[in-house]
Amino acid sequence: MKKILSLVVFFALLVWTWNVIHTSPAIGFETHSAIQDKIVDLLTSTLQAKRPQAQNIEVIRLWTENLDENKIRAVFAYKFQDKIAASDSPEQSSTQSATQDNTQSTDQTIEGEAILQRQSSDDPSLDNWKLLEVKTTGDTVIFREGSTITPDESSQ
Repeated sequence: MKKILSLVVFFALLVWTWNVIHTSPAIGFETHSAIQDKIVDLLTSTLQAKRPQAQNIEVIRLWTENLDENKIRAVFAYKFQDKIAASDSPEQSSTQSATQDNTQSTDQTIEGEAILQRQSSDDPSLDNWKLLEVKTTGDTVIFREGSTITPDESSQ
């Protein structure tokens, strides 16, 4: 009896693994790849529009994952170099920590995530996705040249 039961369990597991391997996912690899390409384009174009002085824009991490058959979550991180206006303190003018045009160079890294939802389309071969939400989860600013900060005694 044990042999027959073992044989039935073996065949049930064999059929189950065959179905798991040969079932296509609800959202294919090509869709994930295309969404990642579009997100890179969206991040760089938005950053260039909002901060035209940004340079060396680089996406350092990007992946997508299924939330369900009609939603995808994209997690990203990108970095860039930016110039910010330096303060006009007397210490900076004497130490020349600001560059000639009174700006400081910074390296910024921004992390975030986006949620996309599949939209219905008249053409079944066309896969439309709507960007529902984009939020940043982390922001790091590294100053290439340090700034001197002194407490203002008159504000006490």
